[in-house]
Amino acid sequence: MTTGRMEGKVCVVTGSGSGIGAATAKLFAAHGAAAVVVGDMSGDAARGVCDEIIAAGGTASPFVLDVSDEAAAEAMIAHAVAEYGTVDVLHNNAGTGKPGAVHEIARAEWERVFDVNVTGTFMVSKAALRVMLDRGRGAIVNTCSNHATTASPRLASYHASKGAIKALTRQMALDYAPNIRVNCISPGLVDTPLAHARGAEDTEAWAHKQESNRYFKRAAQPIEIAYGILFLASDEASFLTGHDLVMSGGQGEVAF
Repeated sequence: MTTGRMEGKVCVVTGSGSGIGAATAKLFAAHGAAAVVVGDMSGDAARGVCDEIIAAGGTASPFVLDVSDEAAAEAMIAHAVAEYGTVDVLHNNAGTGKPGAVHEIARAEWERVFDVNVTGTFMVSKAALRVMLDRGRGAIVNTCSNHATTASPRLASYHASKGAIKALTRQMALDYAPNIRVNCISPGLVDTPLAHARGAEDTEAWAHKQESNRYFKRAAQPIEIAYGILFLASDEASFLTGHDLVMSGGQGEVAF
């Protein structure tokens, strides 16, 4: 394992069985994290990421949860403290989406997107903040999206939820400064299972989505976004809070 940027820190990453979360959990470990708690709804996926971290010389444990379940969020943080003594870094990455314009979405679908994306971020942060406040330090990174400030066809619930995460990040940064830093990261299109599930399940549709990036003509790879999260979580970003690090590859920045 490489040591350095996360040396000695206990990290919790939600939605880390695949995609950005998995890349981030492995990158934290590679940069010297004392331990990584890999939280995900899929036990098999979480265990798979942990196995990779351990095989590379790191320390990790899986935790199966739905982040919108308050008791499960509390239990995950309690697990981190019981096993590793504390929580230094939290990456709220768990997320979901449901295609549909406002008139097309059932209330239950709308609420599920907000339960995972917004309430999940709130629940896990609330549990972790109690530990961080007791210690007087910590870093939280929320996965937002360039969808917080742009529009795209028929993704009303997802866009609205990411706008809420951006606002919540600013509020948390103010409430917990200066010792606990809270930032968010806003990717554009990333090659993840969630992106493929949002209507890009076939080769032609996925190619069209990638072409929508006028600069790179491709989706980001999860590891590219993970490096931004690593920076925000590390002591290198010690004077950065309330910030939205946009890593969209320019997507959404071209008017015509």
